[in-house]
Amino acid sequence: MNKCKNIIILTIFVMSIAMLSALHQVTNLVESVRYDYDTGLYTAYFGYYNPNSVAVNIPLGDNNKFVSHSEYDYLLPTVFNPGRHVNTSVVTWPGDGALVWKLRTPGGTPAGYATATAAMSIPFHDDDEDGVINNDDEYPQDPDRAYIVYTPAENQWGTIAFEDLWPDKGDYDMNDMVLDYNFQVVLNASNQIKDINASFKLRAVGAARNNGFAIEFPFPQSNIGIFSGQVDGEEYDMTLSQAGSRAVLRIIQNTADLGIVTGNGIFWNTQMSEPKYPHKDISFIMTLSTPIALAALPYGAPFNPFILVNGEAGKEVHLPNMPPTANANPAYFGTGDDTTDLESERYYKTVNNLPWAIHIPISWTYPIERAFITHGYLAFKPWAESSGVSYPGWYNLSPADQVDLGYIYTK
Repeated sequence: MNKCKNIIILTIFVMSIAMLSALHQVTNLVESVRYDYDTGLYTAYFGYYNPNSVAVNIPLGDNNKFVSHSEYDYLLPTVFNPGRHVNTSVVTWPGDGALVWKLRTPGGTPAGYATATAAMSIPFHDDDEDGVINNDDEYPQDPDRAYIVYTPAENQWGTIAFEDLWPDKGDYDMNDMVLDYNFQVVLNASNQIKDINASFKLRAVGAARNNGFAIEFPFPQSNIGIFSGQVDGEEYDMTLSQAGSRAVLRIIQNTADLGIVTGNGIFWNTQMSEPKYPHKDISFIMTLSTPIALAALPYGAPFNPFILVNGEAGKEVHLPNMPPTANANPAYFGTGDDTTDLESERYYKTVNNLPWAIHIPISWTYPIERAFITHGYLAFKPWAESSGVSYPGWYNLSPADQVDLGYIYTK
């Protein structure tokens, strides 16, 4: 199974969460083994996967070596950068026994060695000749595609939720638009982005306004070659535009387009006394004309999502610490409860760091209508005020003394 499948990318978190002190073990692997009939020599291609968010240094020696073939140790990497890397070591040898690379991450979990064995008898095939063997290639017949990176993870959903009364805190129930998401970013053999495919579940609209939903991507619109969008299995008119040097995809024009009517005190899936409606399935697929290195992007999936309040161009509500687009109206910044300061790169937070949008790595159970999020999730306020250091798991329904279910939509 492709090691990249287990990557969890949470690049745009609500605020920075304290990193775990323990490292996860770096895994080494064999990409392919090839035989040259003219020379009678074998060539092994090795790679690795570092699941940590930081580079890991493992010097040559007992923790990083070839067993029985130490003469090739100099070809092994000693700096292991985050993510999946292919063909980092290429070793040609006469086939006098298998090449066994043993790697141990000091202090890493699980403890022990990771072993990659290149044997002459292993039937490695690379049908599309992109340098990734079929067993590890999600697209073994397509040289332009090799891996899929899921965010938050394969078959898992994260949540983005918004409060639309910005720049005022308003009722601060954080349910004016609640979307679950799963991104599938398709990479080529060089870890460059070829496709961006995303699925959403619109679960709640606790707003009297017809808000729009969009995402800014850190590349220009001109680099998007193929694009299409759907709602509930039917084609939906999502629009692409340019904001400065970056592309903006408007995924929801306004919630009324989706048949969601709110007002007169009645909202959509935020009131325990009202019917619960099925969520709206929303998706898009996008192919880049020129692949972009994943590591070169300033942020990854779910990129830079935001709502347009009442469909009003320029009135954007983004995640905290995420910049507005070039089309945002700066007249709103620093008004009401907002302390956005473009020069200091402070975005969409109150003086106490409370945000107007949140990004959570699970499918979140959100507050009921007109219930402050701080009433339902008692650890939210100290978490936000500490910039994510305290109570990093505030969004869970446990422990019970940190949650008041009377203010949470559990229907």
